[in-house]
Amino acid sequence: MHKTPLFASHVAGGADMDTFGDWLLPAAFGTDRDAAVAAEIAAVRAGCGITDLAATSLIAAEGEELRRWLNGMFTNKYIDMEPGQGARSVIVDDRGRVQGLVDWYALTEHRFLGVLEGVDADWFRDRFQMFLMLDDIDVEALDDLSLLHLAGPGTDAVLAALHLPVPPADHAHQAVGDDPAALHGTIRVLRRDRVGLGGADLVVPKEVLDSTWGAAVAAGATPTGFLAMDALRIFAGRPAWPQDGTDKSMVHELRYNEDCVSFTKGCYLGQETINRIERRGGVRKKITRLLLAEDALPPVGATVFRDGQEVGRLTSAARIDGQVWALATLREGCWDDGVRVEVRAGDRSVDATVHPA
Repeated sequence: MHKTPLFASHVAGGADMDTFGDWLLPAAFGTDRDAAVAAEIAAVRAGCGITDLAATSLIAAEGEELRRWLNGMFTNKYIDMEPGQGARSVIVDDRGRVQGLVDWYALTEHRFLGVLEGVDADWFRDRFQMFLMLDDIDVEALDDLSLLHLAGPGTDAVLAALHLPVPPADHAHQAVGDDPAALHGTIRVLRRDRVGLGGADLVVPKEVLDSTWGAAVAAGATPTGFLAMDALRIFAGRPAWPQDGTDKSMVHELRYNEDCVSFTKGCYLGQETINRIERRGGVRKKITRLLLAEDALPPVGATVFRDGQEVGRLTSAARIDGQVWALATLREGCWDDGVRVEVRAGDRSVDATVHPA
């Protein structure tokens, strides 16, 4: 089990620590978990919350052929990306099945920062080892850095109060100091909206992680655990990997085609399947959002029925605003707003309504 570098500070600050994958992170801040999560959700919506994303792996990739390599391995377009820009991609196999996600940020012509989701640096290097060797690409695990996230409409005000850059557009990024390509020894701000309320990631050297967290809180950011962030994510209808997928999930099933894929670039791993689905359709199931009629949280994996026929399964759920919202992978014909379904787990069942985000 891994501990966040901020473990002692979180405990001193009243954090309710719990497991998130193989990490120990703040689930919420307060002794009454439900009340704390509700307060954190309200704080993020009204202003700004700060969350510890220590479980997120950071890597740097470098090489003369890096842009061509990124363009051929991942679903988005990087060949002509300018330093200071970035884009999100899906990591897929040769059949177009989702294996993870990565946000790539251009630092220089031949060096990019990568923020991984659902996989770590060791997995990444093992997965692409042969391709990295063939194109002479070096991948470095950035173990001296950690990730914080600011979420909410007050994000820019907190950044300004901290005298940090305020990147102007989605996936734009800037570092503190005179070297725009610096990674080590400085804070880099990445424009990244994780829950639909605006936000930014902070790549922070571990030696100043504690002071950066404290300064952000002093500037008005509310400490926010992973439960509140997950609830906001679900309410916004945003799937997470691997929580909302399986080893057979396709890009379109998780709606990653909407913001993680370029359909105007050249060949890349898995492109044939992804482009065929885009052109011809063929998606038979898709992640969508449900509102349950009762406030009891159903278990992940609960079965969804419509008119007595099994049509999908629940992938994540959370209580927000006194209601239970969930994401579920549902068959075609059940995606329209207002469709009524039934969620069953064991001998329990609850009615639900489809509400696409």
